[in-house]
Amino acid sequence: MISTEQSTEWACADEGNLQVAVSIGTTLELEREAAARDFIGQVQHLRKDVDLQIQDRIVVTASSEDADLRTAITEWSSTIQTETLADSINWSSTAPESLKPAIVGQSKAAIWIEKKS
Repeated sequence: MISTEQSTEWACADEGNLQVAVSIGTTLELEREAAARDFIGQVQHLRKDVDLQIQDRIVVTASSEDADLRTAITEWSSTIQTETLADSINWSSTAPESLKPAIVGQSKAAIWIEKKS
């Protein structure tokens, strides 16, 4: 008798003679990219909240105790800067008290932006 058993690292589906399997496992690289994409989304929301124009350049500052998040943002800084029109991404050891932390990936971070003059 032949039988199949689904792996926990794969999602599978079949219909008729067609069977599809997709890997759902993650790697550290994928997790870092996901965190960077979350960071981009947070910055884009901040741009919208302060009514910036599409062409307005910014400086991004962030604060987080999570070393993995800092590594992800550093590794993806070029992409982040390009997609958010940021001239730089700076890290601060403290955040303004009025800021509500954002969830970036699986970490908390405070993010704020300033329009570049």
